[in-house]
Amino acid sequence: MKVVNTRNALVGWATIKIARRVLAGKQRSKAATRAARGAVAAGLVTAGGALVVLKKRRRGGTEE
Repeated sequence: MKVVNTRNALVGWATIKIARRVLAGKQRSKAATRAARGAVAAGLVTAGGALVVLKKRRRGGTEE
């Protein structure tokens, strides 16, 4: 009996192909999560800045 036969070679090849697909999918979802976090952070900063400006206008802040 051969140590490396056709069946074992095919099983190994299929395992590697599936593992690569799974890992690539995880990388894509990780990148999407990072992008979503960045978008949320940018939105919060923008909203905070708008609130500061509106609050200053209501108070009649000094114009420089």
